[in-house]
Amino acid sequence: MAGSLARKVDPLAQKVVASLYSSDITELSLWSDLDALSTHTTVEGIEAEPEGVVVNGDGTFSGVFNVYVTLQYGKDNDEGFATSDSFLAQFNGHFDGKTPIFDHSEVDTSSFSE
Repeated sequence: MAGSLARKVDPLAQKVVASLYSSDITELSLWSDLDALSTHTTVEGIEAEPEGVVVNGDGTFSGVFNVYVTLQYGKDNDEGFATSDSFLAQFNGHFDGKTPIFDHSEVDTSSFSE
């Protein structure tokens, strides 16, 4: 059947995604770029799929995900305003045994300044 060509998902890619979901995004290297966008930047969530992760034979991996943020300007909602946005991010890392370690991440915030 042509419509049922479901690709088998790499269990290591699933492990990377699970680790990303359990990570504190503010501890990844991309955080400084997100934090610079407003007075108070808050991560509302991320969206990552195992299909967006490439696991290499040398124990490294890379992938993409979306990060959703609230950007607040001013001291609080009474004196400022808040807006939401999303950005495409990418990461790379390696496995320490079976544990994914995120070595580098970056986020494309170019749409924010356009």
